[in-house]
Amino acid sequence: MSISAVISFPKSPVASYRSCARLIAVIEGHEFKRDNSLPHWYGWDDFRRGLATNLNALGVDDKTIQAILRHGNVGLSMNVYVKA
Repeated sequence: MSISAVISFPKSPVASYRSCARLIAVIEGHEFKRDNSLPHWYGWDDFRRGLATNLNALGVDDKTIQAILRHGNVGLSMNVYVKA
């Protein structure tokens, strides 16, 4: 892999970290290999959905979930982020 293939403009901090890790791997002369024992990261939105759903399943009241997710209204938290 060439260095020009590694350098790009990442869209998120996680992508930025991955881009830097690949660049360091190329400079050091080895490919970056992901540790498959770690869970796959699906992103912050999926994390927030999972958190809201689990909190709801544990019986946490809707206003508290709204406050944790920092939403302006309860409807957004309950209709979008909590899976029924």
